[in-house]
Amino acid sequence: MASEKQNIKTIEDNLNSKYDPFLVNDEALPILNKQLEEKKSILEIYQSFSVSSSRLLYTVNSIFSQLTRLRRDYVSKYHLTYQAEATNNDEFENELNDFKEVKLPSYKEKIEDSYHKATQQFKDDFIFKIRGAIEDAKDQIENLNVALKQSLFGKDLYRFTVKPNQQYRRFYDMLMDDLILNIEKDESEFVEKYKDTMNELFQQIVDDGNNDAKKNNELIANVEKFTDYRSYLDFDLIVTNKETNEEQRLSKMIKKKSGGETQTPFYIAILASFSQLYHANEEGNIANTTRLIIFDEAFSKMDPTRFKEAVRLLRKFNLQVILSAPSDKVGKISELVDETLVVLHDKNRSFVKLFAKE
Repeated sequence: MASEKQNIKTIEDNLNSKYDPFLVNDEALPILNKQLEEKKSILEIYQSFSVSSSRLLYTVNSIFSQLTRLRRDYVSKYHLTYQAEATNNDEFENELNDFKEVKLPSYKEKIEDSYHKATQQFKDDFIFKIRGAIEDAKDQIENLNVALKQSLFGKDLYRFTVKPNQQYRRFYDMLMDDLILNIEKDESEFVEKYKDTMNELFQQIVDDGNNDAKKNNELIANVEKFTDYRSYLDFDLIVTNKETNEEQRLSKMIKKKSGGETQTPFYIAILASFSQLYHANEEGNIANTTRLIIFDEAFSKMDPTRFKEAVRLLRKFNLQVILSAPSDKVGKISELVDETLVVLHDKNRSFVKLFAKE
């Protein structure tokens, strides 16, 4: 009897050392008692749980094998000395906690700092430069219109217009939003408002690491397009009839008009541009310029009436012009210009003479 008690005591001590007492008392014993109440024998209970235990043990071993393999890969990749076959996960848990509590916050600060610098650089190197170019273009258009305002071509007045390109209006709105001017260090408000637009633009011009030739060609084309301020604008030339106030847009009529009619806006644009470049409408030293323009076969497609108006317009712009034209135009040109020179050829000899009708 004493020996049996001792055996029971030994078994209990073994169970207590091998298994969690709370698990035994709170989980295992209630299940055992329930099985006994259902009139199941100890042998039946043992056999049933032995099968379940074997399946569970197989699952545990399989999962542990997978865990061990992942540990080995991790240890090998990062050149660590951790024990991949350890029954506990202490070394890996400690590293995880180190990343979460120490390294990750540090990385987060660096990421936020890098993002701030990248955003600042995007503003300085891209947005401000494109914005500045757009504003300069608008100023130049305004100055061109000043030069054109007093210059009547026959019955027509010309003026340039510039407006946002509707295809890229979302990018234009971002570039021209004054919100960016009110931000010195904190870009959060601007970034929050335009984060989707910026991401869309980045996708167009930033290399995604794809080596596909077609993709690379598209990227190069997009970089050229979206770094050119003109992509965000639509330019047009408005022709207004002084008598009827009827307006026509060059973009609408250019394909419907004759050669002479389409040449006229071209020369209007050229003359207004040179007038602005030479400061022809200004005063003082800044207006003391050469104002020289050279045209080869100028006004070749214009009828006599338009041709005369074009030459008169040259004078209105206060420009010094040299016209090169074929011989059949000499008679008409000489009536409108200060001096006409004719280049003559005689076999292998060329010479210049002053033109006179007689």
